[in-house]
Amino acid sequence: MTNINTYRLTEGYIEITLEEPRHLTKWRTFDGIDRILTSIENGELLAVDGIPVFMGVNGESCQVTPSLEGWIMMWKHAALKLSLPIDTHTPFELIRRALDANQLISKDLVTVARHAYKLQRDYYDQHPFKEWEKIARAVRIQIYMQPMAEQAAA
Repeated sequence: MTNINTYRLTEGYIEITLEEPRHLTKWRTFDGIDRILTSIENGELLAVDGIPVFMGVNGESCQVTPSLEGWIMMWKHAALKLSLPIDTHTPFELIRRALDANQLISKDLVTVARHAYKLQRDYYDQHPFKEWEKIARAVRIQIYMQPMAEQAAA
């Protein structure tokens, strides 16, 4: 069931903002990483022009490395803001480094990453959705600002 979050009358029309149900938001949040891990586990990680990609929800090709970088940033930020007791981002960082170096990814590393992924899903359920929205917003801003900071440093 979709909840109406806000509404207002604008020039004779009612503008409605719908709030996505939490279970759907959780699925969207974790789907890409699950697809990446599943592709690696099955030995089916695709590459386009030498760049690792996975198939998104709508069948589009999504680059793995930027997706992992955003995921890592989110969980680093979450670990600080929510005082998470266990580091869950490192396995994904090791996978990203292996992909960048064009190295094989061990089954053990994927197993550890899958365990970290399950812990992340548990942590997601243990904290209010508003906290995750704040974390996601902060990470999006950090990602957006990163190229500008790099240009200023150069």
